[in-house]
Amino acid sequence: MKGLNMAPLNTYSWLRVCSANLILGPDHHEEALQAWRQSIAAAKFEPFLLISRVHHGILLYQQMADEDVEKLKDQLDMAYQSDKWVLREYVRKNNLVVWMSILSEPDSGMKEYLVK
Repeated sequence: MKGLNMAPLNTYSWLRVCSANLILGPDHHEEALQAWRQSIAAAKFEPFLLISRVHHGILLYQQMADEDVEKLKDQLDMAYQSDKWVLREYVRKNNLVVWMSILSEPDSGMKEYLVK
C-alpha cells in the first residue's frame, strides 16, 4: 500500500490490490471493492483492464451498491465496444454467459452477441 500512496493513480496497481483481496477471501471483499473502485477512478477507460474489471466486479457483485453496479455495466459496455470478440471468448471460457444476460440491457445487441 505504501507504493500506492506514492502513485495513487496507478490503475493497474489498484486492480492487483483488488485481486489480492479477493484471493484472501470474503473477509476482504470490502477492501477489494474499494480497490476496484479506485482502479476505475484512476482511469475509467483502460483497454487492457476492462475485461478483468468486469470479472472482478462480478465476483464482488453482492457487495456492490447500485452505483457500483452501474460502473460494472459501464465497464462491460466499454469492453464490448473495445473488442467484442475477445470479450465473448473470455465470457465463454470463464462460464460468465449468465452474468452477461444479467448485466446487459434487455433486447440489446450486446446481450444477443455475448449470450448466444
